[in-house]
Amino acid sequence: MIPKEKTLRIAAAIFLNILFGYSAKSQNPYFELTNLAELQFIDGNYRESLKSYNKAFALGKNSFGKDLYNAALCSIRIGDLLLCNNFLDSLCARGYKLNKLNKKHFSKFHKSKYYKALSKKYQNFLINEVLIKNNEYLQGILKDDQYFRLKNPGNYRNTEFVGIIGLIDSINAYKLLNFIETKGFPSEFTCGIDETSSFYNFASHVILMHQAFGSKSRVINFTETVLNAMEKGQVLPHIGTSEYVISSRRDSLFGRDYYFRVKQDDGTYIYAYLGDTKNDKESWINTNRKRYNLEPLADYRKKILYWIKNDDLIFDFIMGEDVATFSKSMIKHFKNIKYIE
Repeated sequence: MIPKEKTLRIAAAIFLNILFGYSAKSQNPYFELTNLAELQFIDGNYRESLKSYNKAFALGKNSFGKDLYNAALCSIRIGDLLLCNNFLDSLCARGYKLNKLNKKHFSKFHKSKYYKALSKKYQNFLINEVLIKNNEYLQGILKDDQYFRLKNPGNYRNTEFVGIIGLIDSINAYKLLNFIETKGFPSEFTCGIDETSSFYNFASHVILMHQAFGSKSRVINFTETVLNAMEKGQVLPHIGTSEYVISSRRDSLFGRDYYFRVKQDDGTYIYAYLGDTKNDKESWINTNRKRYNLEPLADYRKKILYWIKNDDLIFDFIMGEDVATFSKSMIKHFKNIKYIE
């Protein structure tokens, strides 16, 4: 007969395995390769980075716009303007605006014959009609969401409109859920890239914010919906994480570090971070991250430390993480701050 205590431990282990399924779940190969490509770029291995991107694109899955952009940047770094043009061509076909390219990093391409030809090709270009209609639908929801809020910006909860705002929030939540269930999670694959050339859908983000954990107008918990989209690779991992945190108010599943730019008296910056992940939990957190296509914490830290000092490579956590800027007088109020060389 198995002792009661041991039986409880076995039952708990089985429950956790069923709930999370971590041990059997591996990361999507696409995200493994793009993570590797980003790390190789950071180390200055642009040719190897480009090889990793090409392997990811060859999988036949949807290639995210930020990866096409980064691959184009790799092509510039090795002096291959034609290859850069090919990646940007694919990007523009989704709605990316060529004038949004960073002129500092793409200066050689800007001066080339390829830039002029590509600009002409997409001058009056309209993306796929289905993507346009999907985007217009979500923009309509956003317009409804903002209508009464804009009448009293910053103070709408203390006006006569608070009741109708809550009702509209509820209706919009069901509209968004129906959109996700019928068309997929809002992204560049379902709505194209918006006119700002951002790689995330702002309209759905706003609706999710108004269904956040603890919101008075919350009628739908989108937590599982977001996690499902992340697991299927329908949304960039860090952007998905940001939406997950909004819905669940739980950072602990994926771990989280906070990064700071500390402004010095002479106007320059030094960098610092505050880690809240205990060593004994990092392995568990990395298992969670792997299931939902996030890189290990060590890789994440390396990339974010590069990002806060550089503006060339696009990481999807640009929209999912916060790097705060503080003066020297403010930073002293944070405990356990570690400075970065």
